[in-house]
Amino acid sequence: MKVILIIVFLFVIQNSYSQTDAKKHESKPSWGSKMPTREETPNLKFDADLDDEDEMDMGDFGMDRTRLLDSDDSEINRDDLIQVERPVITSDDGTDQNEIKAEEKRVAAELMLQEQERKDNEKRIADEQLVEQQRKAEEEKIAAEQLAEKQRTVKEKNVADKQLKEKQRKEEERRVVEKIKQEPTQEEVLSQQDQLAEVVVKAPAQIQPYVWKKIKNVLPVYPTKAAREKKEGWVEVNITIDVTGNVANAEVSRSSRNYRIFNNAALKAVRKWKYEPPSDYGVNNQLSKVVRIVFKL
Repeated sequence: MKVILIIVFLFVIQNSYSQTDAKKHESKPSWGSKMPTREETPNLKFDADLDDEDEMDMGDFGMDRTRLLDSDDSEINRDDLIQVERPVITSDDGTDQNEIKAEEKRVAAELMLQEQERKDNEKRIADEQLVEQQRKAEEEKIAAEQLAEKQRTVKEKNVADKQLKEKQRKEEERRVVEKIKQEPTQEEVLSQQDQLAEVVVKAPAQIQPYVWKKIKNVLPVYPTKAAREKKEGWVEVNITIDVTGNVANAEVSRSSRNYRIFNNAALKAVRKWKYEPPSDYGVNNQLSKVVRIVFKL
């Protein structure tokens, strides 16, 4: 770009000098302005025997004799010399050729400058487009990396959640197994029921003790939800029978781990039980005892 500006500057200076020279040439007389003026001469006739030594009148040839000096008799006066200048070359229509060339150079310089500006603009636009493409490519790359990172995080979170649930499930199974191990067996439950019955209900000494003999037994239905969730437990029910052996009242006294999911199933079954009538043993009032029902998969 600097080189182009220097070339344009030189063309402008040269054009200025050319215009100055043209003005000087216009102010000066042309090279033919100081030539002697030609005058019309009459038709001359020379004799054949004209002596070469005779002096000729130069005025007859249209020349001013006073302008001519004899080189043999006197020195040439410098003021009488004709100044001949370099002619100004002009075209047929009178235009100075130097001005034409200068104008052509100026136009060529302007065209060259315009062409260079056009190329610079095209290069600038191409650079801007390249930068924009690079920026978009970088943004797409960053977006892809962020998406991949997000997907990786979600995947890791899913794996961690799955592992946590699996760990919780195993821990729950372990607790259930330990709880089952700690809970009494069916025989122990029946033994405890008998002991509870004996503690709660005691017949008078003079009357034969009533034996809780079940003549109708209805097993409780295992709750579907508990079976699906693999829950186990037990329920203690306080039952009261009338003199005919039917269950007059039943209510839950307590349950394992406060699982209420087994309460209704236990009560529905117990209310359908039937024992030997206490009246056969001389008991004329209601009897009560606590029984434990174990729910086990």
